[in-house]
Amino acid sequence: MVRGVFLLAIVGCYNPPRIQPCTISCANPGDCVDGLSCIDGLCKTQLGTCGGDDAMPADMGPPVDAGFCFGRPEKGGLFQICVPDMPTGSMELISPIDTDATCLPQAAAVCVLLADKISVGTTIIASGSRPLLLIGASSVTIEGTGTIDVASQNTRGGAGAGARTDCMQAIDGTEAALGSPGGAGGSYGGLGGGGGDGAGITAPPAPVAGAVDGVEGGCPGGKGGAGGVAGSTAQAAGGRGGGAVYVISSSMIEVSGTINASGEGGAGGVDARAGGGGGGSGGLIGFDAPTILLSGGETLFANGGGGGEGGAQGGNGARGADPSGLTSALGGANQTNGGDGGAGSSTSGSGFPGATVNGANLGGGGGGGGGGQILFVAPQQPVTCGTTNCSPAPKQTPP
Repeated sequence: MVRGVFLLAIVGCYNPPRIQPCTISCANPGDCVDGLSCIDGLCKTQLGTCGGDDAMPADMGPPVDAGFCFGRPEKGGLFQICVPDMPTGSMELISPIDTDATCLPQAAAVCVLLADKISVGTTIIASGSRPLLLIGASSVTIEGTGTIDVASQNTRGGAGAGARTDCMQAIDGTEAALGSPGGAGGSYGGLGGGGGDGAGITAPPAPVAGAVDGVEGGCPGGKGGAGGVAGSTAQAAGGRGGGAVYVISSSMIEVSGTINASGEGGAGGVDARAGGGGGGSGGLIGFDAPTILLSGGETLFANGGGGGEGGAQGGNGARGADPSGLTSALGGANQTNGGDGGAGSSTSGSGFPGATVNGANLGGGGGGGGGGQILFVAPQQPVTCGTTNCSPAPKQTPP
């Protein structure tokens, strides 16, 4: 939800910018703009391609006037959007924000909130399938009392804005007669921890962390192996990955408050032999502006969730913790003999492996989720955010 009439005024006169083929999903022909066609669920060129020198038919004419563009991909930024009119007015964000319903434009793969100045002075919780993109032409300010929360949390019962469900990894534990291994932690900017071995079978390794090259959230952890007690096929769920928030200004971003884009803890093993679920990875926090000012009192974290504990003869395993700050989220640890879940990532960016068990009828612990990414795009002056303020360690592109 957004306070103010300026975003609504922009929506009223908004003309969709030229978009890149294959970046927007579609169900109907009207979902696509700029001469693109809905083909196989994506807005593609009329030739059915995703771009390239031969992708645009000659009779489509010159590109639409770009107008005013925000975001600097030429400087290592992850996103750029162009609008016909310079945004005006001030916007104060109000919680909650549903990124599937609130934002501009509806057809895009991200949820855009746009004004001349944007401020955050209270706790803003954003959820939905699309990442949250804030654009303040003159400034974006996150005050000391302000928090942007795009984390996935079990206590909230939902995924953070833009948390991914399509990661190729999410390595699950497999079922074993005497005790199943835990699922691996999700990997994103950092590597998730491997699941702990069960009693009689080795857990799969954690998936390899890939390059963060777009505005998207983190990856889920793998499911724990089913215990098979009395024919049970239930698997402990892996934690969901953290969401994504990306902030752009043509001038200045100031941060004194908190941003949380962390992953969710994995579930505990659901019976005496089941493995714990892996923790979800952290998501994305990105800033793109010529001037990025951190007050020294800010807290930015995109940590992985703790792995779930393996099941034991005494009952189900305990769930891994959701991150609540810069330190590692603890893995589940409740039963006497089930393998403990691995801790989630902290400043190192890597999750910890789940504990292995040696006795019969015991499940291995889920691996901790890997870290997400904090990105500073081409500030004119280097930005310092150490281990007492940022986790994992930020990446920074040159000016």
